[in-house]
Amino acid sequence: MKSLSSILYRSVFAIVVGVCTLLPLQLNASSTLIENSVFTSQLLDAEPVDYLDSAYLSDGKIYIYLKWQDLDKRLYDVENFIYDGNNRLVGHSKYGFKPSDTSWRSWTKYNFRSNVDYPGNWRFVVKLDGEKVLEKTLYVGD
Repeated sequence: MKSLSSILYRSVFAIVVGVCTLLPLQLNASSTLIENSVFTSQLLDAEPVDYLDSAYLSDGKIYIYLKWQDLDKRLYDVENFIYDGNNRLVGHSKYGFKPSDTSWRSWTKYNFRSNVDYPGNWRFVVKLDGEKVLEKTLYVGD
C-alpha cells in the first residue's frame, strides 16, 4: 500500500505541473490586443472584402488582416511568419508602427508560388514586441 505522503506528493506535483503548463497562456496579455484577425482575398479601403475559411494556390495571393485594440501610443514591433503545408517558412516580414489612437489596422500579403509552395494547413504566426500574440491556421489546397 502506498504511503499517504507519496500519494499527496504526486498529486501536488501533478497540480503544479498542470498550472505551470497553463501559465504562459494566462500571462499572454498581449493576445487581447488583437480584436479581430481574418484571412481575405483582397482589401478595399483597408478593409477585408471577404472572410476565407480556405484558399487555393491558384488564387494567387492571400492577406491576413489584423485589427488591433487597446494600444498605447508608442512604437510597436511586429513580426509575421508564414509556414506552408510542409511547415516550411515561406514568408517573413517585420515592421514597426506607432498608433495615433488606441486602435490600428495592419495586414500582410502573401503571393502564392504554386511551383514552390505546398498545399495543406498553413500557419500564420504574429509576434508583437517579440511575444507571440497570434497563431492562425488556414487550409490551402492545390
